[in-house]
Amino acid sequence: MSMKLLCQCASRLVAIVLLLALSTSCNAFALSFPWSLNRYQHTSFTKRDGAPRAATSLAQTSDGYLWSNGETGLYRFDGQHFQHFSPRQGEKLLGKQVWEVFAPKTGGLWISYNVPGISFINHGHITNYETNAGWPGTSGQFLQDRQGNIMAFAAGHGLMKLIDGAWKQVGEVPPSLDSANVFQDASFNIWAIGRDGDMFVLREGEPRFRDLELKIKGGFKLGTGGGHAVFIMTRDHEIRRFIDNGGHLSEVGVPIPLYGSRPLVDQRGNVWIGTENDGVHFLGALSSLPLGDQPLPPDEKINHSQGLTGNYSSLFEDHAGDIWVTTEGGVDRFTPSAFSQLTFPTGTSMISIAPGKQGDVWIGSENLKVIHYAQETAIQTDVPWMAISTYSDPSDGAIFAATVDDLWQLAPGTPTKIAELPVHGGGVVSAITRDLNDKLWLSFRSDKVQLATFKHGIWEEPVSIGKPTSLTTDPSGTVWAGFPKNRLVSIHEGAVKQYLESDGLSVGVVKVIDSHGGRLWLGGDAGLQVFSAGSFRALHLVNNHALTDISGLLFDNDDNLWVHTIQGLFRIPNDAVRHALSDPAIAMPYRLFDSDSGAPGIPAQTFSLPTLRLGSDGRLWITGQTAAAWLDPHELPREATLAQPVIERISDSQRDYDLADSRLKLPKEARDLQIDYTTPELAFPSRVRFQYRLNGFDDKWQEAGSRRQAFYSHLPAGNFTFEVRSKIDGRAWTDRPTFISFNVAPKYFETWWFRFAIVLVFVAALWGLIRLQIRSATSRVRYRIQIRSDEREAIARDLHDTFLQSTQALILQLDTLSLDVADPELKKRIALLAQMSSDVLVEGRDKVRFLRSLRQTADDEVAKLVRLGVGMSSQYGNNFTTKIYGSPHTLNQLASDELFPLVSELLINAFRHARATSIMLSLSFGFWKFVVTVSDNGIGIDPAVVSERAKEGHWGIKGAEERAARLGGSVKFHHLNTRGTKAVVTVPSRRIYSGKNKPGVGPQETMPHAPP
Repeated sequence: MSMKLLCQCASRLVAIVLLLALSTSCNAFALSFPWSLNRYQHTSFTKRDGAPRAATSLAQTSDGYLWSNGETGLYRFDGQHFQHFSPRQGEKLLGKQVWEVFAPKTGGLWISYNVPGISFINHGHITNYETNAGWPGTSGQFLQDRQGNIMAFAAGHGLMKLIDGAWKQVGEVPPSLDSANVFQDASFNIWAIGRDGDMFVLREGEPRFRDLELKIKGGFKLGTGGGHAVFIMTRDHEIRRFIDNGGHLSEVGVPIPLYGSRPLVDQRGNVWIGTENDGVHFLGALSSLPLGDQPLPPDEKINHSQGLTGNYSSLFEDHAGDIWVTTEGGVDRFTPSAFSQLTFPTGTSMISIAPGKQGDVWIGSENLKVIHYAQETAIQTDVPWMAISTYSDPSDGAIFAATVDDLWQLAPGTPTKIAELPVHGGGVVSAITRDLNDKLWLSFRSDKVQLATFKHGIWEEPVSIGKPTSLTTDPSGTVWAGFPKNRLVSIHEGAVKQYLESDGLSVGVVKVIDSHGGRLWLGGDAGLQVFSAGSFRALHLVNNHALTDISGLLFDNDDNLWVHTIQGLFRIPNDAVRHALSDPAIAMPYRLFDSDSGAPGIPAQTFSLPTLRLGSDGRLWITGQTAAAWLDPHELPREATLAQPVIERISDSQRDYDLADSRLKLPKEARDLQIDYTTPELAFPSRVRFQYRLNGFDDKWQEAGSRRQAFYSHLPAGNFTFEVRSKIDGRAWTDRPTFISFNVAPKYFETWWFRFAIVLVFVAALWGLIRLQIRSATSRVRYRIQIRSDEREAIARDLHDTFLQSTQALILQLDTLSLDVADPELKKRIALLAQMSSDVLVEGRDKVRFLRSLRQTADDEVAKLVRLGVGMSSQYGNNFTTKIYGSPHTLNQLASDELFPLVSELLINAFRHARATSIMLSLSFGFWKFVVTVSDNGIGIDPAVVSERAKEGHWGIKGAEERAARLGGSVKFHHLNTRGTKAVVTVPSRRIYSGKNKPGVGPQETMPHAPP
């Protein structure tokens, strides 16, 4: 939680509250100023938040975590959650009561106990030193030298140093330091005070402690800080200050009358002191404490009654400059704020601030008279309450305010009422501006008067344009008026021009207008726009962060843009603004100051606008509805350096897994995982945003917002890498994501051998099915072949009994006839007919033998084709040539039935009809196809016959194509350019080859045959 810290009753801040509450005039009081307690945001963490109680020691490790001891052990804090540290399986801490925690710059965490022994925790693993590695078996106070070596002041044994994993005693220790309290300063000098108050120092590089010959009565604890200051706490409830002169200590100033632990001098040089039962005291700058006998200035404090979680226990400053306080009730954090708060009586609202010309401001509100704050003093004036609309002209320092009934000029000079308002009522004036002719323009919420001008005591109504929500005057003297519903009006020398949504205006209600750099800047409830050269352009923030409900905007003296919204105060660097103006696609980075940073409440959205004003000294004055503050743009708290994300835990429903394994192996049951991650950010954890992804499962970054857990369900087996990255709003993602790789073991059905077995079973089943189909198909083919074989046998019997017998009879008749013929020529012709009939008989008998045979070899068929060609060559007197390519292969029955009858017909046609002198038969036994070519040099085939299939022979072209189609092949007829015809029959080899092996390409064989 956040709260405003009250000062002591005697402080000047309480004086202002009391005087304002009494409504007295002309009384002075001092407001808070930088680096008082009011400059810090206070947050408390109690048992309800998981915070440890009764902690006495704090440390911040290099990964950003805050560690503390507690009544039940060791705790770790990432800024959002306190976690009780639990050792991993097989490891343990030496005791439950942790005495001191120490975080060296080299990483890890050292622990001492209220029992002998020390421990070191690094990456979650514990290394214990009891009486091992040279440790003497006592407790210790931890230190570190400039080179990063770890040292410890061991009770009864002096100073020890860890060298190459072993503890070794270094230097000589005086006997009086056996139970000394030691402290190391920023120059690595080690200071020690003995049990009798004797002071010693071991300066860097020296071999032994040097006695300073100074005895501090009752001194028991010391501390250092800021330059050469040394603080010594005494049992007389005093803190004495000394200056280290390099050779001896010199006491300065009067003792600080407080009793507690060692003082803390923070990074800004301010002194904090915790007490036993009076809370935490803030003394201000160490340099401002008097060195002589002058009394100490009043300090500020916060104790349990003012919001501290309990009585003080210990102070600690983290890397970012936050101050941490541990008490018996919890932990408190004080975060440096950019804002110096102004404190008002309870119930104050509608605060309006108008900066003056000398760094002063005028403060109006709903229920207080106007206050003039100048030179760290606030003066309450006689200007009535309800001055919620104020205006300051930076050109001459003139300040104006509208109250319930009147118009006042607050400066220069004494506040003076200059006129009555043309209409009356609280909050009737919504905006004021002043043009270059010293004429005041006032916007009224009244329906009677909406816009009026005032000069030399005269009220006028210049134009009727409605009731503006905002007014401003640019350097050219043009008055600009903003309205609801995206409406903007300019008035220049009586000329009125209007801009609407159709012109590109898109900020909604125009609440604030600022002229800067020759451009008009407009803020409203729907966004931010800039108007230049007659066009409107919207400006956007990185990561699509919404910039809405704007109630104030301005440029500081360094041209940085500040925008005040309900979310807080945005600072946009000047270079980002320039880039965005040059390229509308560029989104602007920003830094946000919200309520966690000390921004004063929620800004008003209707009255008291604008809520952000620039003072003449460069300070920014910011108002909420019930609070106000100022900030110096040159004194902003440094931005936190975001630590690297940390993966804290991987778990399933059964167990957590050890993240220290370089290659984490998860069991086969780990399919639903929860992965916890974080980025330690102690001051502003709610601003941290996360993205994560699981490579191997989902390679896209997942937006997690501020959530610090990732969930995965039904993960498959395999290798995965989880990555997480973080950022603070307005900045880029961390350069390197944090990652962890792990493997999920497969279940039996996810193993490679199981999948391989499944594939084998599938292949075997498929093979069996194919074999079954082949067997079935083979059986059907065999059945059809048997039918055809029976048919062939029947045909063969018929041919033998009819045709062949008739042919034989014909031959006998021709032989007998030749004997009876005397004419030699006729006898020769009859003999030729007899020979032809004999050939027909031989062919018929061959056909019968072929029909009776179920297998025919390629050699038989080729030989038969050759014999056919040779015979016809002898008959017709042609040259006949045969060429064979490749190795002849055994052919199946289909080839004998279809292919060779087709080729025989082509040969017969060539001999009978081509009128050729040369005919060639070519057979190519290829691997993929079988090609037969019959070519001649005859008269050629008419293309019309081929295309129309008109001229039929014994078979005809159509029949040849049908036979080739049944083989799955084709027959093509080509008319040669020279002379003749080439018929090419192409058949897939798989259709006609028998056997398991296909032929390779062998040598060419040529067999020419000349006619007899």
